[in-house]
Amino acid sequence: MKTIGMTLIALIMAIGCFAQGAAVPKAAKDDLQKRFASGTAANWEATATGYEAEWSDGGSEIAVVYDSKGNYIMTEREIPLSNLPAAVANSLKTAFPAAKVMEAESQEHSKGATTYQVEIKEAGKLREITLDAKGTLLDKGGNGTDGSDGSDDGSDDGSDETDQNGNRIHH
Repeated sequence: MKTIGMTLIALIMAIGCFAQGAAVPKAAKDDLQKRFASGTAANWEATATGYEAEWSDGGSEIAVVYDSKGNYIMTEREIPLSNLPAAVANSLKTAFPAAKVMEAESQEHSKGATTYQVEIKEAGKLREITLDAKGTLLDKGGNGTDGSDGSDDGSDDGSDETDQNGNRIHH
Protein backbone atom coordinates (compact mmCIF):
# COMPACT_ATOMS: atom_id res chain seq x y z
CA MET A 1 0.00 0.00 0.00
CA LYS A 2 1.16 3.51 -0.72
CA THR A 3 0.66 4.37 2.92
CA ILE A 4 3.10 1.62 3.89
CA GLY A 5 5.80 3.20 1.74
CA MET A 6 5.23 6.64 3.20
CA THR A 7 5.06 5.17 6.68
CA LEU A 8 8.36 3.43 6.23
CA ILE A 9 10.04 6.63 5.14
CA ALA A 10 8.71 8.38 8.24
CA LEU A 11 9.80 5.49 10.44
CA ILE A 12 13.27 5.43 8.95
CA MET A 13 13.70 9.13 9.69
CA ALA A 14 12.22 8.81 13.18
CA ILE A 15 14.34 5.86 14.25
CA GLY A 16 17.38 6.39 12.10
CA CYS A 17 19.69 6.57 15.10
CA PHE A 18 18.25 3.35 16.51
CA ALA A 19 18.45 1.54 13.18
CA GLN A 20 22.10 2.35 12.66
CA GLY A 21 24.14 -0.49 13.99
CA ALA A 22 21.06 -2.52 14.97
CA ALA A 23 21.73 -6.10 14.01
CA VAL A 24 18.79 -8.17 12.81
CA PRO A 25 18.56 -11.28 14.98
CA LYS A 26 19.71 -14.50 13.31
CA ALA A 27 16.37 -16.11 14.29
CA ALA A 28 14.50 -13.54 12.18
CA LYS A 29 16.79 -13.98 9.17
CA ASP A 30 16.57 -17.78 9.39
CA ASP A 31 12.79 -17.70 9.77
CA LEU A 32 12.41 -15.41 6.76
CA GLN A 33 14.46 -17.78 4.59
CA LYS A 34 12.28 -20.72 5.67
CA ARG A 35 9.04 -18.87 4.98
CA PHE A 36 9.95 -17.11 1.74
CA ALA A 37 12.51 -18.04 -0.86
CA SER A 38 11.94 -14.59 -2.39
CA GLY A 39 12.64 -12.96 0.98
CA THR A 40 16.39 -13.22 0.48
CA ALA A 41 16.16 -9.88 -1.36
CA ALA A 42 14.41 -8.21 1.59
CA ASN A 43 15.35 -4.83 2.96
CA TRP A 44 15.54 -5.02 6.74
CA GLU A 45 14.53 -2.11 8.92
CA ALA A 46 14.49 -1.63 12.66
CA THR A 47 11.13 -0.54 14.08
CA ALA A 48 10.17 0.69 17.53
CA THR A 49 9.24 -2.88 18.55
CA GLY A 50 11.51 -5.07 16.44
CA TYR A 51 12.34 -5.58 12.78
CA GLU A 52 10.59 -5.63 9.44
CA ALA A 53 11.72 -7.25 6.21
CA GLU A 54 10.22 -5.83 3.00
CA TRP A 55 10.43 -6.77 -0.64
CA SER A 56 8.40 -6.98 -3.81
CA ASP A 57 7.39 -10.39 -5.14
CA GLY A 58 5.70 -10.52 -8.52
CA GLY A 59 4.62 -6.89 -8.26
CA SER A 60 3.10 -7.30 -4.80
CA GLU A 61 4.64 -5.74 -1.71
CA ILE A 62 5.35 -8.10 1.20
CA ALA A 63 6.45 -7.15 4.70
CA VAL A 64 7.30 -9.63 7.47
CA VAL A 65 7.33 -8.33 11.03
CA TYR A 66 9.46 -9.71 13.89
CA ASP A 67 9.79 -8.67 17.52
CA SER A 68 13.11 -7.49 18.98
CA LYS A 69 14.20 -11.10 19.69
CA GLY A 70 13.50 -12.24 16.15
CA ASN A 71 10.17 -13.97 16.86
CA TYR A 72 7.73 -13.94 13.94
CA ILE A 73 4.73 -11.61 14.43
CA MET A 74 2.98 -11.39 11.05
CA THR A 75 3.18 -11.16 7.28
CA GLU A 76 1.57 -8.26 5.44
CA ARG A 77 0.78 -8.66 1.74
CA GLU A 78 -0.61 -6.15 -0.67
CA ILE A 79 -3.58 -7.82 -2.38
CA PRO A 80 -5.88 -6.95 -5.30
CA LEU A 81 -9.25 -5.60 -4.16
CA SER A 82 -10.89 -8.54 -5.93
CA ASN A 83 -9.14 -10.87 -3.44
CA LEU A 84 -10.90 -9.44 -0.40
CA PRO A 85 -13.20 -12.05 1.16
CA ALA A 86 -16.89 -11.44 0.40
CA ALA A 87 -17.61 -10.89 4.11
CA VAL A 88 -14.98 -8.14 4.28
CA ALA A 89 -16.20 -6.46 1.07
CA ASN A 90 -19.84 -6.62 2.25
CA SER A 91 -18.96 -5.21 5.66
CA LEU A 92 -17.11 -2.30 4.04
CA LYS A 93 -20.10 -1.56 1.75
CA THR A 94 -22.46 -1.61 4.74
CA ALA A 95 -20.32 0.44 7.13
CA PHE A 96 -18.95 2.89 4.53
CA PRO A 97 -21.48 3.01 1.65
CA ALA A 98 -20.08 6.22 0.14
CA ALA A 99 -16.43 5.18 0.40
CA LYS A 100 -14.14 4.12 -2.41
CA VAL A 101 -11.78 1.26 -1.56
CA MET A 102 -8.29 2.36 -2.60
CA GLU A 103 -5.94 -0.45 -1.49
CA ALA A 104 -5.93 -3.60 0.60
CA GLU A 105 -3.51 -5.90 2.37
CA SER A 106 -3.87 -9.17 4.20
CA GLN A 107 -2.17 -9.59 7.57
CA GLU A 108 -1.37 -13.19 8.47
CA HIS A 109 -0.61 -13.36 12.18
CA SER A 110 1.64 -15.79 14.03
CA LYS A 111 -1.31 -17.48 15.78
CA GLY A 112 -2.97 -18.19 12.43
CA ALA A 113 -5.58 -15.40 12.33
CA THR A 114 -5.87 -13.28 9.20
CA THR A 115 -6.99 -9.67 9.22
CA TYR A 116 -7.40 -7.20 6.39
CA GLN A 117 -6.27 -3.60 6.37
CA VAL A 118 -8.14 -1.60 3.77
CA GLU A 119 -7.54 1.99 2.76
CA ILE A 120 -10.74 3.81 1.87
CA LYS A 121 -11.48 7.33 0.69
CA GLU A 122 -14.67 8.84 2.05
CA ALA A 123 -15.67 12.50 1.88
CA GLY A 124 -12.17 13.41 0.73
CA LYS A 125 -10.49 11.68 3.67
CA LEU A 126 -8.30 8.58 3.64
CA ARG A 127 -8.80 6.00 6.40
CA GLU A 128 -7.25 2.64 7.11
CA ILE A 129 -9.88 0.17 8.24
CA THR A 130 -9.00 -3.17 9.84
CA LEU A 131 -11.39 -6.13 9.64
CA ASP A 132 -11.17 -9.80 10.49
CA ALA A 133 -11.86 -12.50 7.90
CA LYS A 134 -15.54 -12.60 8.94
CA GLY A 135 -15.91 -8.90 8.15
CA THR A 136 -15.98 -7.69 11.75
CA LEU A 137 -14.67 -4.11 12.00
CA LEU A 138 -11.69 -4.12 14.36
CA ASP A 139 -10.50 -0.57 13.74
CA LYS A 140 -12.43 2.14 11.88
CA GLY A 141 -9.35 4.24 11.26
CA GLY A 142 -10.36 7.32 13.25
CA ASN A 143 -11.42 10.47 11.42
CA GLY A 144 -9.06 9.93 8.50
CA THR A 145 -6.60 12.27 6.88
CA ASP A 146 -7.00 14.77 4.09
CA GLY A 147 -6.64 12.65 0.99
CA SER A 148 -7.30 15.34 -1.60
CA ASP A 149 -3.83 14.81 -3.05
CA GLY A 150 -3.65 11.13 -2.19
CA SER A 151 -1.10 11.69 0.55
CA ASP A 152 -1.17 11.27 4.29
CA ASP A 153 -0.93 14.44 6.37
CA GLY A 154 1.22 12.69 8.97
CA SER A 155 -1.37 12.80 11.75
CA ASP A 156 -1.25 9.00 11.86
CA ASP A 157 2.17 7.66 11.05
CA GLY A 158 0.60 4.39 9.87
CA SER A 159 3.05 2.39 11.93
CA ASP A 160 0.22 0.74 13.84
CA GLU A 161 -0.26 -2.93 13.13
CA THR A 162 -2.61 -5.54 14.48
CA ASP A 163 -1.64 -8.52 16.59
CA GLN A 164 -2.85 -12.08 16.06
CA ASN A 165 -6.17 -11.19 17.69
CA GLY A 166 -6.69 -8.11 15.54
CA ASN A 167 -5.78 -5.68 18.33
CA ARG A 168 -3.79 -2.64 17.28
CA ILE A 169 -0.06 -2.59 18.10
CA HIS A 170 1.13 1.00 18.46
CA HIS A 171 4.76 1.71 17.55
